[in-house]
This record gives sequence, C-alpha cells and structure tokens, in this order.
Amino acid sequence: MCLMSIRHLRGAESLLKRRCSRSCHHPRPSTPTMNRFFQILIPSDWRNRKKLPKNESSRGSANTQIEGTHQSDPVPRLPVKRSQGPSLVDPTPPKAPAGGFFSNAHHVNMYNPIMQDFSNQAADTFMENFARYIIPGAAYDSSARFPPPRCHAGTRLETVRRARSFFNASKRKKRLLWIVGPAGVGKSAIMQTVAETSPNLGASLFFTVNLRDDPSKFATTLAYQISVHHLTYRENLRAQVTRDSTLLEKSITAQFEAFFIHPFTVSLVHGDSEPLLILIDGLDECAGTEAQCQILELILGFITCYPSSPLLWIIASRPEPHITSFFDQSVETNLYHKLELSYNSKESQQDVERFLRDRLSKIRDRYLLGLSHLPQWPPESQFLPLVGAADGLFAYAEAVSRFIEDPNIADPSSQLEIVLDVINYTSTAPAGNQSAPMAQLYALYDRIISPIPAHVLPVTKQILVANGVVGSFDIWPAFGAACQWIGLTPSKAYSAVHHLYSVLDIPSPRIAFKKTSRVTARHKSFVDFLCSRFPDLEKDEQLFFSLFTRVLKDIPLGPGLGEQPSQHIILHWADPHKSAQKQKTEMYSYASRKMGESKLLKQHLLSRDPNAIHALHVMSIGLDPKQRMLERQRYAYSWLLKDGSLRAILRKQKLLHDWQIGSVDLQCINTDNLFHTICKSGQEVYHSLTRVWGSPKCDQQDGNNHKASFRKPDQDSRHYKSEAMTPCKCKCTRTAWKHLDYIRKHSPETLVKAYIPAHRRGIVICDLPDRERKDVKWTYVIPYIFPRTRS
Repeated sequence: MCLMSIRHLRGAESLLKRRCSRSCHHPRPSTPTMNRFFQILIPSDWRNRKKLPKNESSRGSANTQIEGTHQSDPVPRLPVKRSQGPSLVDPTPPKAPAGGFFSNAHHVNMYNPIMQDFSNQAADTFMENFARYIIPGAAYDSSARFPPPRCHAGTRLETVRRARSFFNASKRKKRLLWIVGPAGVGKSAIMQTVAETSPNLGASLFFTVNLRDDPSKFATTLAYQISVHHLTYRENLRAQVTRDSTLLEKSITAQFEAFFIHPFTVSLVHGDSEPLLILIDGLDECAGTEAQCQILELILGFITCYPSSPLLWIIASRPEPHITSFFDQSVETNLYHKLELSYNSKESQQDVERFLRDRLSKIRDRYLLGLSHLPQWPPESQFLPLVGAADGLFAYAEAVSRFIEDPNIADPSSQLEIVLDVINYTSTAPAGNQSAPMAQLYALYDRIISPIPAHVLPVTKQILVANGVVGSFDIWPAFGAACQWIGLTPSKAYSAVHHLYSVLDIPSPRIAFKKTSRVTARHKSFVDFLCSRFPDLEKDEQLFFSLFTRVLKDIPLGPGLGEQPSQHIILHWADPHKSAQKQKTEMYSYASRKMGESKLLKQHLLSRDPNAIHALHVMSIGLDPKQRMLERQRYAYSWLLKDGSLRAILRKQKLLHDWQIGSVDLQCINTDNLFHTICKSGQEVYHSLTRVWGSPKCDQQDGNNHKASFRKPDQDSRHYKSEAMTPCKCKCTRTAWKHLDYIRKHSPETLVKAYIPAHRRGIVICDLPDRERKDVKWTYVIPYIFPRTRS
C-alpha cells in the first residue's frame, strides 16, 4: 500500500471521528470498534509508527483509550472493555459502577499495569481481639513501665552474666532458673537487663502488685508476645481459637495446655530453632498465693514431662514461705537452678556504692550553683554513712537519691543533712522486726511522709487507696478520676502528694485522666511500709462506701430535686475528654449501683447513718439496660429483695410503702429501665424457662437488653431460681403482664411493696403465686414513675 493511501486512510479516520463528535442524535461509535476497522486497513508496522498527538494524554479527550495487547508488544497490556458511552456533547461524565477498580474515576491512562483487587478481603483482627485478654503493660518494653528499673552501668555484671549463661553452662539439662532475694535487692532490674539483652527472648511478664497482678491472664499475656514474633506459633493459636472461641476465657490450666503444651510438644511449631526464653518477674506480686503456686505447678510440670521442649524459664521472686516451700519440697534439684541474691554480699555492697557515687555526682552537676562553694560534695564523711545505711540495698539507694534530688525542694545539701539525721537516729534505736537495711529504709520512708500536715494526711491516704497503691480495690484507672470521686480539686490533690515524689510516680495534670495514668509506688517496699504504718488502709471497702455517699450527698432533697438528680453532682476536677453532663450521669449511675451492691449498706442502715439514708432517697434504683446487673447476682435493689430486716427502717424513712396491686397504674411504667422477673420453681419449670429465656427469639433483642440467669438449688434453698431482665415493652414480657393484669382484676387487694425515692422513679415489687402450679412463685420488679400526688 502506498504512502498516499495511508495518508488518505488516516484522513478518513480523523474525519469520521469529527463527524461522530458533532452528532447529537446518533450514538458514538465505540473506540474498540473503530480500532478494529482501521486495523484491517493499516498494517501493524505502520500503525505502530503512529504517534499520539502532543498533550493528548493530558486533555482528557473522549478518544483516550487503553490499548490492548499485541503480538509485537514486549510486555502484555491489560485489555479493558469500555461500555457504550453517552453522546459526546453530554458534559456529564459517565457514572462508574460502585466498587471494583477506580470507583468514580475517569480520564485515566495506564500502560502495562499490574493490579490486584483486595477490596473483598476482611481485615485480620485476631491479634487485636487476643490483646483484650492480656495484662496491659506487663511486657519488658511496655510504656506503662517506663522508665523501667535497669541495672546501673557497671553494676550487677556478674549476676547478669550468670543469669544469661545459665542454660549454656548446664547444657540445658535444667530448664528453669529461680532468682530469689529480699525486697529491694535489685531483682527486677536484673530481669529487665536480661530481657533487653537476650536475643532469644520469647516473652516477659512483670507482675506489679495491685496494678498488673491478674493470674487469669498469665498464659494469654505470654502467648500473645510469642505470637507477635513467630508466625507459625500464631497460626497454631489462631486454629485453636477458631475451633474453640471460649479458649481465651478458660482456666489457667486449660490455656497453658493450649498455648504451651500443644504448640511446643505436639505441633512442634518451634522445631529445631534456638530455644525461647520466658521471663516472669515478681511472682510474689501476683494476686493470691494459690495462684502463684498454681503457676509454679504448671511450669514445673511442663519441664518435667517435656524436658526437650524449646522453652527456657526464668522466675524472680522474694523468698516468700509458700514459694520457698514449693521449690524445696515439690521440685527435684536437677530440674532448676537457684540464683540467690543478698544485699550483704560483696557484689551488692560494691554495686550500691557505685550507684550512689554516680547518682550524687549527677545531682551535684545539676545544682552546681548552689553547691559550687563547697570543695567537695558530698564529703566522704557524709557519703560513707549513706553507703553504710544502704548496706547493699538498691531500693534504699534509689529512694534516698530521689529524696536528696527532690526538685520541689531544690536543696540537695539540706536534704542530705535530713537523711544523715535519720541514719544517726535509726542506728541508735532498736531495729524491731526489721533487718538493718530495711530498718533504715523504713526510717527513710517515715521521714519522707512526716512533712505531710496532719489535716492533709487523711486525704493523702484516700488518694493512695483510691488509686490502688494499697488495698485490693481497683476501680478507677486514672488519677484524675479517683480525685474527682474523693472531691478534690487539682490543687488539693497535688498538694496532698507533694512530698511523695521520691517514692511515687505521679502523673501530671495533662494526662491525669488518661487511662492507666494512676499513682504508683516506685518500689513495693514502700507499699509494705504503708501497710505496716497505717493498718487502716486495708479497710478500703469502707473508704469506697464513703466516697459513694459523698457523691450522692451533693443531690438535695425537696422540690428542687427535679427529674434528673445527676445534674446536682458537683465536679471538682472535670475530665476534659467528656462533657460535664456525661460525667455526672456516669457518676450518679455508678454510685447508685455500688451502693446497692455494697455489703456495708445494711450495717450503715441499722446504725441509722444519715449519709446512707440520704443516699437511698436520691440514688437510682432501677435497672439501667447499659449496666451488667446480673454479675454476682447484685444490682441496685438486691439488698431489698434478700433482706427483709431492713424493711421496717425503710418504712420509717418513708421509702417503702405497702400498696394494693389494684392501685398500680400500668400507664406509669418507667420504660427507660428493665422489667425484672424472678421465678422460684421445681426442676420442670426451671428447664422450661432455661429454654425460653436462655435463647430468646425476640424481634426486639438488641445487644445486652436481654439478660438471664439460672441457679440450681444449694444448701440454703430447695428451689430452682430463674431470672430474666427485659425491656418493658418487649413481647418477652407479655406473659408476665397478663399475669399481673389478671391479679389486678381478680385480686386487687393483694399487697405489693412500693419503693418511692425522692425523685419518684422507683420500683414496685410484686410477690405472686402461679395461677396453676402451687410450687411456683413469681416476683416481678416493675420500674415505676410515682405520681407526685400520691402519698
């Protein structure tokens, strides 16, 4: 074909395209069709020479196309089918179908693309869900422990070397190393250093009393950390959890078998790789002596039955009697090695002296202006008594250096003089039950808290208990929240702990409401000191009861109460992340529920405590659908159902009234709360209710708005007990409403109990027999809004 013919054909192509673009009544010829037409007339070698017009790719022209693959192309190109487009004069771009590649995109040029569609793949949430069942902040590199206790530079070198080389030195015949020593000798610092410098670390768990001490999450915490770095192990756990979704909630024994025995001895997920090191620090700080022994039994049983498993264990603890007895009596010495630390050893003495010299040198450099007039600080005459008082105890060296450096005082020379006075006094006074270094440490602690004014000390003790520094309650995870419940402004809160920065980690106001930003002891020895110095701190339940009544006391009685009692609660330290009304509502609901659950409520009512009686008048008594009321069979009015001895007091306080059921107006039902049904019956009715309430087929079922509980007879009762809590308008309650309506019509004089608080949103308790079976008794707790006119 001649060159002239080619030019004519190209001209015809251009003319045809222009005519198509001018047409308003005929559809545009599709680009693939035109290409096929001209491919017949123009040879491939000439077509390949055709160049795109300048800037055509950037014009967004309707003629822009993605060319298909051709036999002469070096790399195959992705063929893309185009649907019939609209008229070229239509300025509106075509609507792309939802989903797929480049949804709603247009004017796209692609050359040799490689694409893969992941739009239908669900996100992997296995590890995210797994993390909900671990002890947060227990790993060696967790920010919750920052800064962690570490061995000071140049100290504990021999102990760390022995700990790291133990398994090689014994040719791994012994699979467990027990590091044991008294409080303050530096066990946690050694474990932290070993964890940071061990290349084969599998997992670490640092228990902390009252903070990270949940034994039920022992196995999951270690397994999660191993899963992060070992894919084969993670997939093994994923398969097990997929088969049994309740595995993460099972007992420690079941989880240990699933997370350690099965993967490492049956599935052999680690193979012939280097053994993994598992570190457990502060076993004695795990909650409960029985749980501590159970953990030891599981680990010792594991290394006994599977001596060739690829897991090596290091456990650090104090020489508590039950732990020492377990190792001495229950474990063969060829299974473990004992590394005992002592504060009066030569290594400890030298390391503590080095630590104190370095720390005091840094303090001197920091306060150079105030100490520059001294030829040497501290002089040896002052430094040597300090080393002697420490007597190899790192906890003392750490506490005394922080006390001397206290930035709130900013006078290290005077602080050192105070310490020396304490040392001189303690050296001449009888030590009592404490060893020499612990006596010096407790004397130092006593001196640290002594500047707290007598009228401030009770507030300081409340902060220590409410934040979980001492005691067994763990309610408020943030420093600011605990102080809000105590009724402290920020200035009063920080004033109460102003002198304790050397022994406590205290969050700043900026993060005071951040989750887990609570006050914590720098060392457990200070917690031990507080418990021995203030035995009343162990009575934490009494403190919390007083805090609940304090919050409810803000709510007045009388006509000014209104329909929202929570609006009267005073916020002394507001959470910046929540609205004021939300904080008040949450505090009101929580205080009301905890008041009803408290074991101390009865004795306070019997003693006619005015604060407790006031709380009963103003607190919420109904069942909030957002709360989990069936836990431990406690809810805001459980005490009223179980104990009839308090009813006389409640009647005298005009809280409890006897009504006839015919007076109950079903139009006054408080539908914001749940309807509570309790059935005491024989076995037959019990099983029937289990089937009905256990898996309700209800169109109004949503989340937690249906709750059920079933209990078999025990020594105190011969009846089966079934409970259900449902929305008042739910069809699940139709049978109960029919029963109530029947009694109202046929026995209107039947007496029921009406609990009427000051805000008039109370409950009506109906104890009724079954209409057909004499062995079945029903109790209905109806949320009720009492009219103001009724006395």
